[in-house]
Amino acid sequence: MNYKDFVNAYTENSLILNDHILANKYVSLSEKMARADAIINSSYYIETGDENKTKKLHIDSCVKMMLTKISFVDMYTDIERGEEDPILEEYDMLQKCGALAKIMAGVNSVEADEFNTIIECVAKDTLANEYEPHEFIKSQVERFGTLVGNTLAPVLSNMNTDDLINALKEVSNR
Repeated sequence: MNYKDFVNAYTENSLILNDHILANKYVSLSEKMARADAIINSSYYIETGDENKTKKLHIDSCVKMMLTKISFVDMYTDIERGEEDPILEEYDMLQKCGALAKIMAGVNSVEADEFNTIIECVAKDTLANEYEPHEFIKSQVERFGTLVGNTLAPVLSNMNTDDLINALKEVSNR
């Protein structure tokens, strides 16, 4: 049953929720870790818009919260996301009818705690990996290299090989 069909049926009879919650289901650690990675990648980065499609750190805690709750629905119910439905609309549908809170309450607390802990671990690791001194220096060196390369490319493209070698010798003799 997809989200829309579930919400329509739930609105008519809230007791159907019990038929869809998999309260004692165990989700493997690898699946929880993969989902946590996806949540953090989606909510902690934005694309810079450059031709390399690089991403920069930009934390959106609301997106993190929404994706976490939708992951609980995906993992601990038999309700399936619609292929064409935007995730935000599906979240709003579940929240509006009150089903989301009841689904969250129906998830085994040990499972919920473990998944939330994994998400926080991945988030902390992401921040540590982005802001540790060696990573900061590496990113600045790469940025400086790109800047120098972009600045010198037009100049170097107009020089022949002999002129370039002579210019490099002059710089190294100084």
